[in-house]
Amino acid sequence: MGCCGQKRSSLPAMMPGVVPGLLPRSGVDTGSSVGTGRTVPETSSGLRHVTLRYRERARVRVLGPVTRRPYEFSPEQPTQSVDTRDAEALLRTRQFLHA
Repeated sequence: MGCCGQKRSSLPAMMPGVVPGLLPRSGVDTGSSVGTGRTVPETSSGLRHVTLRYRERARVRVLGPVTRRPYEFSPEQPTQSVDTRDAEALLRTRQFLHA
């Protein structure tokens, strides 16, 4: 049986490059519009996405709070398509904007 701190210390190894604490823990609106009332386009697969721009200069990798999908942003690629279920939480961090 392991020490109680072992699970916590192994967490970063399970998610390399993920910035802890970047995403808020509050719920995410799963509607078809995000934040400013904009309609979000539907892709051919039926999933809805919105394009976000990362405002910072450092490279970052975040996990979508709903989909658990990894998103990577960098100065070279500051914009990308994000699932709407993840977008609202990312926008609330104020490190992302609608592109």
